[in-house]
Amino acid sequence: MLRQKIAKEYELYHVLEVTNEIFESTYSIVFDQTENRMHAIKALIAATLSNNNLLSKIKNLKSLTKINIKIFA
Repeated sequence: MLRQKIAKEYELYHVLEVTNEIFESTYSIVFDQTENRMHAIKALIAATLSNNNLLSKIKNLKSLTKINIKIFA
């Protein structure tokens, strides 16, 4: 898309630094990506520290599904 065209035209690479004007522009997606990462990390921490551990619920759900499949098979 547009990002790829600009990168190809100006030979931009992943590690290349940009000016503050580009970094802080309204079209920059840097902060959106950072915010998404922050929410994902917070969800993992909450699931890990909670009393109702999400991981154990998922494991229980998988075991119940296997039992149901055996019963109906």
